[in-house]
Amino acid sequence: MPRGDRRGRVRGRPRHQGDRGESPGAGGRREHRRPRHRPRLPGRGRRGAGADHGRGGRCPMTDATMARFGPEIMARFGPEGVRRIPSSELPGADAGGVMMPADAARALADPGLPLQVGPYFTASTGEPLALAEYAATIGYPDAVPNGAPETTLGLPPNTGPADGPGAEPGTTSGTAGWCRIGTDQGAEICVTGAGDVQAVFVTATATPMVVNGSVPAFVGSLLALDRYLPLLASPGDRNPAEIFRELRRSLLEIDEPALADDEAWWPRVLEQIRHALSFPFAAAIEYEEAGGGKHVETEQARVGLPHPERLLWDRLDARGIAPGQVTRVYTELEPCFLPGNYCRLRLSRFRNAEFTYSFDYGATADERERGLLELMQQAAQET
Repeated sequence: MPRGDRRGRVRGRPRHQGDRGESPGAGGRREHRRPRHRPRLPGRGRRGAGADHGRGGRCPMTDATMARFGPEIMARFGPEGVRRIPSSELPGADAGGVMMPADAARALADPGLPLQVGPYFTASTGEPLALAEYAATIGYPDAVPNGAPETTLGLPPNTGPADGPGAEPGTTSGTAGWCRIGTDQGAEICVTGAGDVQAVFVTATATPMVVNGSVPAFVGSLLALDRYLPLLASPGDRNPAEIFRELRRSLLEIDEPALADDEAWWPRVLEQIRHALSFPFAAAIEYEEAGGGKHVETEQARVGLPHPERLLWDRLDARGIAPGQVTRVYTELEPCFLPGNYCRLRLSRFRNAEFTYSFDYGATADERERGLLELMQQAAQET
């Protein structure tokens, strides 16, 4: 494990709150690291353009366009790899009115959703579909609109006519009835009353993220992501930068407004892929063995997989290592609050551990980009 405090970070446990809370403390960089240099890849979105998508706004995906994805989804994932949600199971169905547009309900029923796409999406199975009901089952029954104190649950206000024509924005009843179709391991992926898809937080206070303007656009985008992740992980003779650009172009063709704001969901997913392609940033975990000795394991970033600190803990957890046995956690980049990882939340379980990191990887895309570039520059100097 690295020692020292080259960057003056404050030591401490990761907070449970969202991506603007304080993060684990700082530490020196691993001395034995042998850097690899990969190109910085293009494809950043525009800052602050997300409003063009509109809460409840619709992207140009139609039922006819969705029809072409159906055979592709079944061919790629197979019948056992798809989650279909009949309209009779959707929130509000038992009261005589499904709380989403008909085209959204049709897309959830056929072709349905992939059960798993990388670490970024896992479909809901065997859990309540209504967001408030799901929140209650995991111990958060008092869902309140976003903007409440940090000690309370942060859910966004209703953003569409979820309770029928003329429902007023800002009410909580529509939010409670949003259909939770899956998770990105930290946020809940929901279909709103207007039919768009958003990522909202139940176990942390954080701003919701725009995902897609419609269910068909979300399904089509997941299909594209699943198709390109293996190519990016093993590009062969191909230039990974070009493969990345192809993925981004595919997502733009499906739902361009979804990529307009750097802090929306899809740009954050692409950012993580691009950063893993650019540099294999690393993490280390020290833990106490049953006999009293200490052991250190390390991991580095790989495209399409969870961040290295998550990979490390999954490995240790599978071997029966308890969170209380972890004594130190070091990451080259500040633990993230990004789709598919949310390392800041995950590391908070190590209540006995000392946390250190070397480079900021903060709340905005610009901050995260700057932190990665600083890491790459230091690695180049040490070569």
